[in-house]
Amino acid sequence: MIVIKFGGTSVGSLDAIRAVQGILESYQSKENEQLFVVCSAFNGVTNQLVEMLTYTEAGDTAYLPILSELENRHVEAVRCLMSPLKQGEVLAEVKVLFNELEDLLAGIALLKEVTPKSSDLILSFGERLSSIIVFEYLKAHLKDAGLLDPRKIICCHNGANRGEVRMDISLANAQKAKGSLKSLTVCPGFIAADDKGDIVTLGRGGSDYTAALFANFLDASRLEIWSDVDGLMTADPRLVPNAHVLHDISYEEALELSHFGAKVIYPPSIQPAMRKEVPIIIRNTFNVDNPGTTIVNQFEDQTTIRGISSIKDITLLNLRGGGMVGIPRFSYRLFETLSAEHINVVMITQASSEHTICVGIESKNRLKAEEAINKAFEIEISQGKISPVEVEEHLAILALVGNNMKDQVGVSGQMFSTLGRN
Repeated sequence: MIVIKFGGTSVGSLDAIRAVQGILESYQSKENEQLFVVCSAFNGVTNQLVEMLTYTEAGDTAYLPILSELENRHVEAVRCLMSPLKQGEVLAEVKVLFNELEDLLAGIALLKEVTPKSSDLILSFGERLSSIIVFEYLKAHLKDAGLLDPRKIICCHNGANRGEVRMDISLANAQKAKGSLKSLTVCPGFIAADDKGDIVTLGRGGSDYTAALFANFLDASRLEIWSDVDGLMTADPRLVPNAHVLHDISYEEALELSHFGAKVIYPPSIQPAMRKEVPIIIRNTFNVDNPGTTIVNQFEDQTTIRGISSIKDITLLNLRGGGMVGIPRFSYRLFETLSAEHINVVMITQASSEHTICVGIESKNRLKAEEAINKAFEIEISQGKISPVEVEEHLAILALVGNNMKDQVGVSGQMFSTLGRN
C-alpha cells in the first residue's frame, strides 16, 4: 500500500488534475501495490469557505457572490474533465452538495451565529466536492478505482477535544475496511466524524494528517505528499536566495522545521508516520523528475545544521515577581489559564530563580491572553506579589535545526556572533 496525498495546488486546475492522473497511471503500471489517494480541496476553496462564514456570522449577504463563483468553478471542472455521457450524473452530485451548502449558509446568516459544529460542516465541503470530481475523472482513466468516506474510518472525540482522533477506534475501522479497498482508492482529506457521526475537521493542513493516519492504519510502505514545491528546503527561499532542497531528513528534524514555519508539511502529520516508521516523501506535482525530500527515522549525515526556520508575528508574555519564588502551582495556573482560552504556547522559558516565566504566543491572541492572565492573578497583582503581565510585540522566533548539533561545540556562539555582526 502506497498512500499519496495531493494538495490544493495539485488539484487546483484542470491541467493539475490531469497531471495527477498521469502520475497515478505511471504508478499503476510500475508499482505492484495498492494506491490510496487523499485529496485536498481545490486551491483556495477552504479560504473562501472561511470568508463566507465570516460574512454569514455578521448576517451579510456578501457571501452569495463567493458561493456562486465556487459553484461555477466546480461545474466548469466537471464539464471540462468528464465525457458528455458522464457529466449529468456528476453535475447532479455536485449540485446536491451546493444546495446543501447554500441552505446551511442561509441558516447561519439568519441566526448570525457560527458554532464549532456548523463551522466544521461548512469547511468540509471543499474536500467533499473535490474528491467527487477527482474520483470520477480518475475512474474513467484508471483501473479499479473506488471512493472512500473518511467519516466511516476516522473517529474523533466530542466536545472540547473536537478534532482529536480516537486512534484505537479509527485503527479498528480501517482494519475492517482494508480488505474491501480497490487498487486505487480516493479519499477526501481534512474531514472525520465524531462519536455521533457528525462531521469534524482535522485542522488547516488536515489533509496531510488524514494521509498520515491512513499510512499508519494501513501499514503503508511509504507516504507521498505532492504539492507545488520540490521538497523541504534549508531555509525560506523568499528570504534566503541560496536555500536548497534537502534530499534526506529525519522525522525529528522535519518536525522542528515544520513547527517553526516550514509550510510544506503539516506538523501533526509526521507523528502517525513516525510511529510506524513509514517513510514520508515530499514531491512536486509539476516537476515529477525531481526526487523531492525523503523523511525517515535515521540516515547517514554529518551536517551540523540541516535548516533554518522562523515564525513571525510572535508576542512574548512575561509574568514576574518575587511572590512567585518557591511557590508551587504558578506555572500550572498560567498554562491552565491559556489553555482555557484555547491559546497555543509556542515557546516557554523560566528563570532559574523562578522569578520570571516567559511564554511566546501568536500575536493574534495577545489581547485575549493579557486579559485572561491578569484576571487569573488579580489577587497576587493587587497584593504586589507579582506585576501585571508584561507584553512584548512584533517579535519572531528563529530556529536552527539539526540532529548533529548536540555533538558540536560553538554552534550557538557562531549564531550569536553572526547576529551581532549583522
